[in-house]
Formats: sequence, structure tokens, C-alpha cells
Amino acid sequence: MFINVPTEGDTTIISPCNIKIDNLDALYQRWFWDGLKAESLIFIASDVGALNDSALESLAKQSKLPANDCSFTFKRNSNNLTFVNFNFTIPY
Repeated sequence: MFINVPTEGDTTIISPCNIKIDNLDALYQRWFWDGLKAESLIFIASDVGALNDSALESLAKQSKLPANDCSFTFKRNSNNLTFVNFNFTIPY
């Protein structure tokens, strides 16, 4: 299901893990790119296609992975996947 998930060429995936959130399959990834660390929940696009950004954010928060007050970005229907990105940090 989450095989050959596309990544930017210079992105390093730190720890991928398959999880379930509200009975939906998701891939959780921690990653590093261009001096930025962040995390993603990746869903099958058709599973979450009816959800708007607010609903996707709520779904991600159910996992207890996003920090309080973190920002979110979304990338929809990329290779039949929807990405919810959060916990952005710049390590020093």
C-alpha cells in the first residue's frame, strides 16, 4: 500500500512506520530536507478525499503526533497519496 512513496531527491527519511488512525491506514515519516526536520502522515488519497484541511488536521491530531500549536501543510493527490506535514523545526 505504501510502497515507493515519492520523496524529493535530497530528502532523507529518518523513520517510516505504518499506523492506523480512525481505522484509516497511514504512513508516518520523520524526515530531513535542506536544514529542516519535519514529520508527515501519508494517506491514500481516496480514503481522505472528502476531508478538507481542517478535517485532515483533526485526523492528524488524533494520532497525538503533532505538537500543540504546530503548523500544518497539505499536499493532495500526489501519486494517489495525501500528505499532512507538521512539527517543522530547524535543528541547530
